[in-house]
This record gives sequence, structure tokens and C-alpha cells, in this order.
Amino acid sequence: MGQTVTLLLGKDNKVVDAVLSGTGENDNYVLVLNAYTEKSQEIENYGEKLYFVTLLHTDGSIKTYLAKKDMSALKGDLATYSIIETGEDYDTVSLTAVEYLPRKTHEIFKDERKIDNLYVADNVVIFNMINNVYGRNSDAEILKWSDLPSGKIEASKLKYIHTTGDFMDIDVLYFDNILDEGIYYGLVTDYRTEYKKSGEIKTVTQTITMLVKGEEYTYETGEPISGIIKGAVLKLRMSGNTILSVEDIKEPYVTSDEVQASDTSRIRINDTTYKYHRDFAVYQLRTDGTYKRVGTDKITDENTKSVSLYLDKPLSYGGKVVMVIIK
Repeated sequence: MGQTVTLLLGKDNKVVDAVLSGTGENDNYVLVLNAYTEKSQEIENYGEKLYFVTLLHTDGSIKTYLAKKDMSALKGDLATYSIIETGEDYDTVSLTAVEYLPRKTHEIFKDERKIDNLYVADNVVIFNMINNVYGRNSDAEILKWSDLPSGKIEASKLKYIHTTGDFMDIDVLYFDNILDEGIYYGLVTDYRTEYKKSGEIKTVTQTITMLVKGEEYTYETGEPISGIIKGAVLKLRMSGNTILSVEDIKEPYVTSDEVQASDTSRIRINDTTYKYHRDFAVYQLRTDGTYKRVGTDKITDENTKSVSLYLDKPLSYGGKVVMVIIK
């Protein structure tokens, strides 16, 4: 059938598992995890620039190769590759960027194995970028069809589709963090922006203090966040306890001075019931202007004047409450 099969052997050399890595038509796809330059330390070409790329393959393996030129512009991108030279330490590859889809929403039908009106091949390869991190290998993975969420997905989540055969079945997919791994939300408690000038060089640094999961974090950036204010809710990309980037400023999905019902898993406002995200937090604005993380019991407290709900995505896309701010 043109598939590549990797057999996993146990200690007794018996096959314990098999991994399908492509259809023969899609195993030339790779995700560029890193691209960097080093100077050769070998005698014959000492000091010569060497261009490296680290690639995630369809079988989940990660390998580093040489390239003929600087490929840093492709870091974090999907590409096709071919080996043009074999080497003792590193093979040399050429990379060709793919053309991404226009920014639009899509719908996943898991039971029918469809995306929009296209069926998905049994051996589809699904690349998923979690964090495209500067200076090291980006965080990415190969997913199974069963890993994907069902229903509508937001614009820009699905970046690439490749189809094959007379039926135009999908055999390659590339998502941008389809499972929202490492996505958290921060409540801005303070920020400052400093401008400096040294000769003709001007620099700007913005330092943001925020509450994330009830803990105080500080994030510093040379690209100030436009529109930031105290009390703003920021969508963040994190790796462990490190904030990698600010993705967006979130607006409240709904604000009301009346809560019809509330418990530890959901809340009902304006005749609509909202479910809480597994990582949601409730913050209360105190009289001194500071915020404190509190329990869900405070939502219906008699002293609560207003409640604002922040969702990870629109309700029509399966959105859940990631933050509640009460005043």
C-alpha cells in the first residue's frame, strides 16, 4: 500500500509494536523544529559556516541534517524534504515550504472521519505545533485522529491540508496547537513601559505583572502590548512556568450584575449556562484595587455587584470559562 512500517522489537527480538508512518506519498513531509548556523571545527573547512535543520518526521522521530543555506525562515513551518547528499555525520537535505490555507474556520467530524466535506485517510499524518520557541527546538508532536477535538475549530488552527487519490482523502494535516497545550490566562495587576535611548539606538521594554493560576508572574517584552491596562486578561503561551508570549487581550464574553445559578462546575447568566474550564480561576477586585483569587462561593455572595466571564473561545465553538472576575 506504499506505507512505511517501523517495527519495534522487544528484548527477545520479537515484534512488540508497529508504527505506520505514512502512505509513501506523505512521508516526505516534515516539521522544521529548528534551523541554526555553526562554524565548522574540522581542519579541512575550519571556520566555514554550516547550516543545520532539525526536523520532525511523520513517524515521530526527530533528526538533524545539514542544509546548503540558512533555513531559519522555515523554523516552525511545515515543509517537504529530500536528501540530496549522504554524509558520515549528517545527511544534507533540501526543504520546500508548503502553501498554507487561507485563514478560515473548519469543522471536525470525528465519527465520520471528515474535516468539512473531505474524508480523512486511515493513515493520515497529523503534525501539531505547540510552541514555536526561539533559540531551541520548538515543541511539536504527531497526533492520532482520536486525539483531535470534535466540532468547529477557530480560524488559523488548521494551517495545511494535503489530499491524495481519486477521492481526495486527507493524508496530511498541520495544526497550530489544536489541543491548546500550554495555553493559560493571566490577569494584569501592574505594568510599566520604559523607553531608553543610547545614541541613535532607541529601545523599549514593557514589564507586566500578572496572576496566572493564582500565582504572580512577571513577563518582560521588547514589543509592548498595545491596549494593555490593569485588570486586562491576557491569553498566554507557556512552557512549564515560563511565559513564552502574549497571544491576545481577551474581552469579557459576558458581564452581568445577576447570576441565576452557580456551582463548582458551571454558571448560568442571562439564561445561558457556561461550563468551567479545567484550569479556570475566580478573582475578586478588592476595595484597595488589588485582585485576590477566591472560590466559586464568592460569585453569588450578596456583596458581589458584577460578574464577568472570560471564555477560551466562542460558545458556538465549545468555549468554556477560563476566568471569572467579580467586583
